[in-house]
Amino acid sequence: MPVPQDIEKKVIHNVAVVSGFDESGITRRLRLAEDLGFTDDMQGALAPGFKKIARAYKPAATVTKAACKELGTVGDCIDLVVAAAGVNS
Repeated sequence: MPVPQDIEKKVIHNVAVVSGFDESGITRRLRLAEDLGFTDDMQGALAPGFKKIARAYKPAATVTKAACKELGTVGDCIDLVVAAAGVNS
């Protein structure tokens, strides 16, 4: 499923802010824990930013800390936000 470019960029930016990595080096394939050093708490910290991105498309969208703690890759993060935003569904 094609992902709107702005959602992907915003999700990658959010991952970069929380991880401390430069966003130019972050790709869909990178694993949160193994490649970017994310802990459960760091993954949970993604939720507010992801919810804000999704709500730009769907005002009632929600993204929980629990859902973020289940994510494995940056691609999973992007897919979660796209689903929450109701884009291309």
